[in-house]
Amino acid sequence: MKKIYYCVVGLAALFLLQSPGFAGISIAKEKIDKNKNDEKFLGILYVPMGPAKKVIALDLASNRIIQTIPVKPETHGLAVTKDGKELYVPSMKGFKTIFVYKTSTGKEVAAIDVGGPQHHVAISPDGKYAYLSVMPSSVSVIDITTRKQIASVKVGAGPDSVAFSPDSKYAYITNSEDDTVSVIKTSTHQTVATIEVGELPDHIVVSPDGRKVFLTNNFSENISVIDTATNKVIDTIPAGRGTHGIAISPDGKFVVATNRGGSTYVVIDALNNKRLRVVEIGQEPEHVSILDVAGKTKIYVNVLSTHQILVVDPETDKVIKRLNVGVDPHAHAPYIPRE
Repeated sequence: MKKIYYCVVGLAALFLLQSPGFAGISIAKEKIDKNKNDEKFLGILYVPMGPAKKVIALDLASNRIIQTIPVKPETHGLAVTKDGKELYVPSMKGFKTIFVYKTSTGKEVAAIDVGGPQHHVAISPDGKYAYLSVMPSSVSVIDITTRKQIASVKVGAGPDSVAFSPDSKYAYITNSEDDTVSVIKTSTHQTVATIEVGELPDHIVVSPDGRKVFLTNNFSENISVIDTATNKVIDTIPAGRGTHGIAISPDGKFVVATNRGGSTYVVIDALNNKRLRVVEIGQEPEHVSILDVAGKTKIYVNVLSTHQILVVDPETDKVIKRLNVGVDPHAHAPYIPRE
């Protein structure tokens, strides 16, 4: 009788261990490992979910969520290391530390004290440094190899978004409370220029050739264009209500900026600094990225009102896929393996 009982219990346990609901994140990890060895693996888009305190991983080949990583802080910003192995997760509130998680296991591997709440983070293209905007007015510099803070750089009030030049020599930070952009030289981790822009500068990108910086001005409802050779604003492009997210295409030909206070994004000719068109996309569009996936360029844009990430064909501005992800998706952190 005992043998029959143990046999039944053993089979039940085996069934539970094999069920996706029981396995949780380990199952998601197995899917990621399998995809990374699969010829069809094209990359992953990591997105933090704000108050939900989690990060989702969107497989770019299938446009499916394949992993959910619980995190300690409520976070808006996010960055993935050059090798795709670690996520840097800022603390918008509740902590003065930035947390580091392994993408393969979803486990926390470091908590780095930076002295205050943080908004956004970016990792230099050479993979050496993470630059993190820290309230009220500094940028924390973290060595990726040691996971240690090696410098704290004074910038303007309310530092927000961070972007690097393609050669990793300069970092550009929007300062939302004093309407400026700080330029930091990464060899010395010192501010070398402060540029006046529009009202409440928000998100920022650098062109692939490193010659221009584009940033959104939320209150001014426009886009500032900076010449990196002179660190001067050379153009201001009208955008829309509550201009927020911004991305530039990998070929550097066009920019997309979202109007969070409305329901549109604008497409900008990045070579000539001209607005091309305004596209209806859904109420409260926010963070956006433009990625090359298997030789095809796609726009990924958060729409807060519907709790979705939309995949859009930039040639037609038609929605290819609507992904239901939950409340409050924020920054995009893509990992696309390179040959």
